[in-house]
Amino acid sequence: MVEGSRNRDPGVSLDDMIEEQRRAASSVILKPIDLEGVSLVGGVDVYHSGGYSHASAILYDIRSKTVVSRSSSLAEEVFPYLPGFLYRRERRLMVEAVRGMESSPDLLLVDGHGLAHPRGAGVAVFVGLDLMMPTVGIAKSLLVGRVGARENFHAPLMIDERLVGYMVGREGSKKYYISPGNLITVEDLPDVASLWDFRYPEVLREADRESRRKRMIG
Repeated sequence: MVEGSRNRDPGVSLDDMIEEQRRAASSVILKPIDLEGVSLVGGVDVYHSGGYSHASAILYDIRSKTVVSRSSSLAEEVFPYLPGFLYRRERRLMVEAVRGMESSPDLLLVDGHGLAHPRGAGVAVFVGLDLMMPTVGIAKSLLVGRVGARENFHAPLMIDERLVGYMVGREGSKKYYISPGNLITVEDLPDVASLWDFRYPEVLREADRESRRKRMIG
């Protein structure tokens, strides 16, 4: 386990954070991904409890459907939950946990939004820029935007007139929201979601379970 550093500069202002998000959004690279070359998918999630934050990263082989690596990072929780500013609370821990895995993923899934964010820079954008790997944000709730007409197992997610992601999910199952973090395009996302049959990705379920287990014993 990596012992993380504190997540926050106590002197940071709201304007500072907004400007940091705007710079990050302007740095995102939207580049098509070759999904045929994707076999190792990473997932990273953070659990907060008892004044500490615990990030767990899981590396999953989607062909053999096995976990091939686990890594975690722990730090004192020093930044409060603020909607729209999750990156300040979780970014560094997520990056540390992913870097601790035995191999780099071909594609990284981050529990949180990517471009589907009021300023185009959710936590998945920051993690994707820090690691410079294809990164997707996957969130359980909608932060901003409107959902269009459903087609098969997904529906477009729009901010104003811009396509920023998709709502995904099979009929009768819980929906989630997927958007680019870095080095992947919005147009890639339906094919990305098809890798796990449009259900919530198992690698993120396992990352969530692992972060909770580690925090309870840690």
